[in-house]
Amino acid sequence: MEPESDQSEGRGFWERMEQIVDKGVAASRELWGKAKDKAKDLSEKGILRYEIGQLERQAQSQLALLGTKVYDAFALQGRQSIAADAPEVAAAVAAISDIQRRVEEKEEAIRKLR
Repeated sequence: MEPESDQSEGRGFWERMEQIVDKGVAASRELWGKAKDKAKDLSEKGILRYEIGQLERQAQSQLALLGTKVYDAFALQGRQSIAADAPEVAAAVAAISDIQRRVEEKEEAIRKLR
């Protein structure tokens, strides 16, 4: 009877090994899925941050243009004031406002990814 007992113990060993391997495979799949999701989140965040950087450079250009227009009105034309809706500055003000809105939308999208 002892050989039968050894055989059943051997079968138990292989069953336990099979269960361990199955658990390992399942854990690996789960880990891979989480890693893939994290990489996707990081790439989406990276793209959004890059786009924010581009928008901020556009805003800097528009601010420089606005400053140039205001300087021209005061220093070169001798004007005492200039309104926000004056043709010289209205387009730059509108562009800066639009850029600010788009940056805020992208920042919100980043917050939602966290």
